[in-house]
Amino acid sequence: MAELISCRVYNQPGVLAAVAGFLAEKNINIRSVTLTEAQGENTSLMIVSVEGDNDGIATAADKLHAFEKVLDVERLDKNHYLDRELLLVKVIAKPSDIPLLMQILESMRATVSAMGRDTITIEMTGNQERISALLKLLEQFDIREYARSGPVAVSKMD
Repeated sequence: MAELISCRVYNQPGVLAAVAGFLAEKNINIRSVTLTEAQGENTSLMIVSVEGDNDGIATAADKLHAFEKVLDVERLDKNHYLDRELLLVKVIAKPSDIPLLMQILESMRATVSAMGRDTITIEMTGNQERISALLKLLEQFDIREYARSGPVAVSKMD
């Protein structure tokens, strides 16, 4: 299971590359990175979804504090954060598939974003588990392509 590391960084060239390079040196795999403007002048929030040895991730998160352009680092505990991810998935849908497909979308609170001659593009936001569950349900159809944003997250703690 992937873990999330939240880093508040200066919005400057090279910060993302430095963090990614450091994690690679520590043999930590990056599954996704979401980077967005944060509160505060010239700062960004970087949410890094990582896989690796638990002790290695803990050590790396602690050492990220030493980076000059990293302002704050938090290892997000699964029970103490709220995360969301965006999924866009295009499936080939025969007319006979549409009733079942619509039932799946309704049960997963996903929506149809676009329709082509032979395809339906689906949009869903949710936590990583819900996104993965929808993709699993859609495997019975012909998935032409999909894109996941990677998680954005905030701590539930005060």
